[in-house]
Amino acid sequence: MKILVVDDHEPTLALLKAIIKKAGYQVETASAAADGLARVEAGDIAVVFTDLVMPGMGGLDFLKRAKAVDPDLPILVMTGQGTIETAVEAMRNGAEDYLTKPIARSEVILQIERALEKRRLVTENRELRGELADRYSYDKIIGNSRAMKKVYQIIAKVAPSDVTVLIRGENGTGKDLVARALHYNSPRRKGPFIKIDCTALPEGLLESELFGYKKGAFTGANRDKPGRVENSAGGTLFLDEISELTSPLQAKVLRLIQERRFERLGENQTREVDVRLLAATNTDLEKAIENGVFRRDLFYRLNVVPIVLPPLREREGDVLLLARKLLESTCRRYNRAYGGIESEAADALVRYDWPGNVRELENLIERLVVLSDGDEVHVRLEDLPDNVTAAEGSFLAQAVAKDLSLEELEKEYIQAVLAKTDGYKTKTAEILGINRKTLLEKRKRYDLD
Repeated sequence: MKILVVDDHEPTLALLKAIIKKAGYQVETASAAADGLARVEAGDIAVVFTDLVMPGMGGLDFLKRAKAVDPDLPILVMTGQGTIETAVEAMRNGAEDYLTKPIARSEVILQIERALEKRRLVTENRELRGELADRYSYDKIIGNSRAMKKVYQIIAKVAPSDVTVLIRGENGTGKDLVARALHYNSPRRKGPFIKIDCTALPEGLLESELFGYKKGAFTGANRDKPGRVENSAGGTLFLDEISELTSPLQAKVLRLIQERRFERLGENQTREVDVRLLAATNTDLEKAIENGVFRRDLFYRLNVVPIVLPPLREREGDVLLLARKLLESTCRRYNRAYGGIESEAADALVRYDWPGNVRELENLIERLVVLSDGDEVHVRLEDLPDNVTAAEGSFLAQAVAKDLSLEELEKEYIQAVLAKTDGYKTKTAEILGINRKTLLEKRKRYDLD
């Protein structure tokens, strides 16, 4: 990357070229703004110094056009004492800073270092956001079950909007992952994603964390401080476990959703904020409303688009898919080779009902990788904890573990329902969703008593 100096005054060009080159940077010069712009368009320019007063294209026009080519390009304007107002105008149009002629060598080097550091941070930030957007793309949420496919469809439809979404599901089902997928697949992806766990802080502290406070609002408030609502401006605010909010805070959140307005703690000034709100809970909010601990009007404001995440025990077809993906990624993280999951271990994983959901599976896989011997990680039945290997699992899980054919599965299922109804054929046919005649034919076909 090179430093470009644009100035129609040859002595200034020569001086700056010598200063910059001596400091160890590559430098190019242009005596006309049009030539400088062509150099910017060619790429590989890290920082620009430009005079403001030049014949033909002036410095301000050059600045605007160069910024159109590369919005992140740091441009430093050089001005004489009589053109300070023009320099200020240049700052309004995106100039990084201005230097007054005659320019000191130390100031040139300092400005280059600052500009390069800022550009590095901007580049890293963009790359990080790109990585986050890729990591939290909704198609990176793993699962082929019908329930999860429905979740993907909803995320894809609502992510581009600003609609409020309520994410529901047991602990460990991936509510945080869905919230991030909604943010990073939305037009707000370049803005902040800020999460607050409503269970993590006591009421007084939670209010100040959310809405900020004015100096003197309470003991220890020795300065003004913005809250997470303000810090979320232009992005997304995610309220996890929103059911834990007290009634006064529920009222304030309701107003925030309705009006996008709030006040800091201890302040009378009303502030406006452009923010999208997402919320999550593992609580039965309808029951909480009946019990008088959650506001009905807030529920309706939150529940514009509900996303319900199924527990892992209802996603039996996803368990092995998740386990293998998690094992692969965890092996990479610990620089271990992926050896796979042996069939008996796979059967046990499918039979287990995973009360801790995906989070429990993640923790188990990480433990297996950390404790495994050798460079290649093979998950065997004896590696699994007793609570996993001892589980009988659901009827479907057991059928999968036994590698039953569809015909064998149907036979076992009919037999199980007959046992449940004590051989009552009419009730059995009703549960199976078939008529009595079809049931009799299948009993005969499978030689069932």
